[in-house]
Amino acid sequence: MNLMGLIQSNIVKQFIKYAIVGVIGTAVQSLTLILLVEKMSANPLLGSVIGFIFSLIVSYFINVKWTFKTERRSSFFYKYMIVSISGLGINLLIMFLMVNLIGLWYIWAQMAIIIIVPISNFFLNRYWAFA
Repeated sequence: MNLMGLIQSNIVKQFIKYAIVGVIGTAVQSLTLILLVEKMSANPLLGSVIGFIFSLIVSYFINVKWTFKTERRSSFFYKYMIVSISGLGINLLIMFLMVNLIGLWYIWAQMAIIIIVPISNFFLNRYWAFA
């Protein structure tokens, strides 16, 4: 398959849309995290969880209507939540390891999370949650 064929393929289009939604969700999660840590002196793990919850809700509705273009069904939401909670587990593990064990700044941990979690979640959502 040539480059144009790959770009025009359904999975690539979906991944691009998913990535855009991911940027929105990441912004919601990250801004919530930073606001809670910097302005309210919250623990970074708590800030990450609260940001994750806001991000999950926003991202789900955009993904249903735009990325995967499907009718909302409760089974989709439950599967989406399972995928997202798995992503949260990875998120918290990375945050804990990098901040508490390695001693890195929480923003560096967040950057690693931004790269790792969305890629795994896309494939789980595409082939399981919205399948």
